[in-house]
Amino acid sequence: MQISLKNVSYKTIKNINLDIEDNKITGIISNSIDELNDLNELIYENKKETGVIKYAFKYDKRKIGLVSIKQCINMISGNLKEFFLLKAKELNFNIDNLDEVLKNVGLSSSILKLDLSELSTSEKIKILFSITLLCNTDIILLDNIFSQLDYKSKDKIFKILTRLKFEHKTILISSLDIDLVYELIDNIVIIDNKNVLISSEKYSAFNDKKISSNKLIKKPLIVEITNKIYEKNNIKLGKNDNINELIKAIYREIR
Repeated sequence: MQISLKNVSYKTIKNINLDIEDNKITGIISNSIDELNDLNELIYENKKETGVIKYAFKYDKRKIGLVSIKQCINMISGNLKEFFLLKAKELNFNIDNLDEVLKNVGLSSSILKLDLSELSTSEKIKILFSITLLCNTDIILLDNIFSQLDYKSKDKIFKILTRLKFEHKTILISSLDIDLVYELIDNIVIIDNKNVLISSEKYSAFNDKKISSNKLIKKPLIVEITNKIYEKNNIKLGKNDNINELIKAIYREIR
């Protein structure tokens, strides 16, 4: 395990036990933005009030790349090129291939001439994500960012994250909306009322009675449709990651 939390408490997080699996994309889901923020903070900052946090590596914040809305808010003013130079010095990475990395995340190198105050939240997210790519961190932690991206930007980052997983990176994605990240994740952690309700691979998580019977926990639209078709027609549609796959599965059954 890359990260293991044993009886860890920090602010809104109480006595959490959680193991983050290596080389997987794990979605962390909650109805509370405070719970997500506090969990991400304790993982990234190695903060806790009680309990034990174990890392597979000798802990160093530079081994964890963080992209969060809070970081975007703090990007107030200053030339973007100088911002990259400052981060390169702080995090010990070089910017020789900066133009290529910017292109990969969907940005033109001409953006480097702009002031941070001129950038949209979406552009700031892509810039922070590009820094994690330049740092080549072991772990990437994405804090509730996908609600701020359009479909094209989200799809581009999804493809990069999928590639990184196969390059043995461990990726954590927190979100208030399971539908935004369900397609991408392998495993899921659901937090409710300060505690971990379940931590498992995503396909089995919503079959667990304490999850399926809890009306306060939003289920992925794909899971809800699949379950309704099974209940009404006794048709099993198998494991599907997105709506397109689900439509194909339905078509195979009715043709």
